[in-house]
Amino acid sequence: MFKIILKNIWSRRRINGWLTAELILITVLAWIMLDPVVEMTYDLSLEKGYDADRLCALTVKVSNDTTLEKENDDQFYRIFDKIKRLPEVENVTLTSFTFPESQGNSDRVFVTNDSARIVASVIYYLPNVNFFETFGIKSAEGYESVDNLSKMSLSENQFIITKSLADRFFPGENAIGKTLSGDSEDEKYEVVGVVEDVRPFSINRNANAVFSLTEGLQGAMMYNFGMMVKVKEGINAKDFAYKFNQNISEFKDGRTYIESAVTYDILTENRNITPMGEYKLKVILLCFFLINLIIGVIGNFWLQTRQRASEVAIMKSFGATRRNIVSLLIGEGTVLTFIAWLIGCIIYLQYALSHGLYMGFTQNLFQSFYSDIADCWVNNFSVHFLIISLIVFAVMWVFVLIGVTIPAVNISKTNTAAALHND
Repeated sequence: MFKIILKNIWSRRRINGWLTAELILITVLAWIMLDPVVEMTYDLSLEKGYDADRLCALTVKVSNDTTLEKENDDQFYRIFDKIKRLPEVENVTLTSFTFPESQGNSDRVFVTNDSARIVASVIYYLPNVNFFETFGIKSAEGYESVDNLSKMSLSENQFIITKSLADRFFPGENAIGKTLSGDSEDEKYEVVGVVEDVRPFSINRNANAVFSLTEGLQGAMMYNFGMMVKVKEGINAKDFAYKFNQNISEFKDGRTYIESAVTYDILTENRNITPMGEYKLKVILLCFFLINLIIGVIGNFWLQTRQRASEVAIMKSFGATRRNIVSLLIGEGTVLTFIAWLIGCIIYLQYALSHGLYMGFTQNLFQSFYSDIADCWVNNFSVHFLIISLIVFAVMWVFVLIGVTIPAVNISKTNTAAALHND
């Protein structure tokens, strides 16, 4: 049958040439549209390493806070305890200016034994307020429990690190007590705990993060200070935030009060940490492209297939079955799609070799600074190109299949004499 397919394609080479040219253009455009969306979707689908969907952020304010006194501490902790006793609350912690997805996260450069420079986000936390438990950050297997980590008293040269960093610096070893070297010779940091991977930013594939103690409560209040509430299983964080805001006047003590409550997703979106606007725009453009693809490709193949009714009638008169006819027409469409896809991918490959492939959110925000990008298919040129190419082919083939199969089935049912008479 393959020889018949090639012969039919050649006999209709003028029409098929235009169809192939159209499919080549579509292949290149599909690459441009699909590549960014696939990578961004992949980045957003990765585990964050904490329970973002169960978190609510509470903003704490102190009226006339030109001076911060110890009485503010007492007022704050009374509000803290009141929130902790709410029936919907599983845990609550204090947050200063840094936490996962915060713009306040600073960066620290560490140097491996092979002189590679690894950049990690530094997330500061306050002691004895269940920071790790509230965020749902888990201790790495074989290391100290997060309950103990939250209570641990750290010096400024001691860090709790993620498992990715531990594996990068101390592969196959227990990282506790080991030393991380900074960018300068006198920078030495002791590892006192290891937790499962936490991505400091959900748009970054890296899980390079270290946790360090911050100043006391009054020091933290100088920054964007607040609480993070973790609701119990089965409780909707959005509903909790709404209910809390309805009764927010109850959470005031002296000069200290809660200003607002928002879900963690809204908090990060409001601070423009995750460029969801860019992602949504690309998804909308992709949908627009696919709609035009449906109209154009399906329409053209549908029309060309319908015009072959007399040819199908002749085939039937020589004993071809409906299955033979439909298979033959689908085969022709598949071969045309494959040829156009292959040429289109080769054309786009020339661009990719000189300009590179899209690297997702990391390309825009972190690639120039983070020298140690997480190892995955996105960073492997060959695998990356192959995966997106196969996705492009699958999308094109599905639309061509629809444009050929439905009219092919219809004309294969047409009465032979009637089809020849109409022609």
